[in-house]
Amino acid sequence: MLSEHNRKFLVVMAIVIMGATAFAGCFGSPPPPPQNLKPFATATVGKSVVLAGEAVPFTGQATDPDQGDSVKSWRWDWGDGTNTTGANLSTATHTYTVHGTYYVNLNVSDTHDATYDTIATPLRVEVLVNFPDTKDNREPVAVLILWSDTTVIKPGTSINWGAQGSRGSWNASYKTLPKVVTYAMDYGDGTAVETHDNVSLETGNWTGNFTHTYNTGGKFVAKLTVTTNESKTDSTMWTVIVLATAPTPGLKNPTTFTHLTFGQPNNLDPAIAYDSASGEVIQQVYETLITYNGASADQFVPLLATEVPTVANGGISADGLNYTFHLKAGVKFHSGHTMDADDVVYSFARVLRMNWP
Repeated sequence: MLSEHNRKFLVVMAIVIMGATAFAGCFGSPPPPPQNLKPFATATVGKSVVLAGEAVPFTGQATDPDQGDSVKSWRWDWGDGTNTTGANLSTATHTYTVHGTYYVNLNVSDTHDATYDTIATPLRVEVLVNFPDTKDNREPVAVLILWSDTTVIKPGTSINWGAQGSRGSWNASYKTLPKVVTYAMDYGDGTAVETHDNVSLETGNWTGNFTHTYNTGGKFVAKLTVTTNESKTDSTMWTVIVLATAPTPGLKNPTTFTHLTFGQPNNLDPAIAYDSASGEVIQQVYETLITYNGASADQFVPLLATEVPTVANGGISADGLNYTFHLKAGVKFHSGHTMDADDVVYSFARVLRMNWP
């Protein structure tokens, strides 16, 4: 048997425990830390077709939506195997020494290491051969022609190139032209270099391709090197981007709700409004006796009425000419006035009186 003192102690402990439980229930668990949102970046190129050796200007914009956070690091990947990284590189230039086709992407990271990359929508730069001024130059020209739709691909996709445009010299005035005798293709992914010695490739009679399948994600620089019978060489490059998974899209203003519409409301009077833009607002402000049941145009549910009138519930007369609506009690207008049957009658009478076409 418990003593009086023990009984009082248990009662007090029970009250404390119940109070603590109620206190914890009111406040709940501490909220999770806020999610670190991704920064957002865009990039543009000042000149997309240049000569080899010419500086190419690039401009980037980057923002971070988190309060107190900022973009701390910029990395321009030039598509030729090099990159430039810095704390603030909203403007940058790059010079391509090898002619070819390059894809450039900008990667930014914020102070909490969240990143955004434009690799899914890279900038394309065409770098043309910068022909020498000397007439006696017998340097060859390597040319790659892409036979695929794009070089932004998924793993397991094959890329096809043709090298028929390659030639032994940029100057065709020689009586004896140099000939390309070797075509070496480095696919940039660590696989073996593919080499052809078919000299008919230079004249366009060779119908074969350089075909390669990229099986892993990454950014690769394919490089074709041609060699003439005079042991002179030239190279050209082509950037290949393999996306293993689609990158998570970034939003310029991720904390802002954006609604796209084809027009503004013409009228907010429910008796005469007919356009979709007006209806979208009216549906958020006004209520009707009954409304559509979801997307079904032939099924209804009550809204201001307590039920949808039917013959079975007595809401529709046998001849189908009389409808009875029972209204919900205590419904108030924005003015504070309580809705009654006279308000419903007025709404119908107003529409009929207006006789809107």
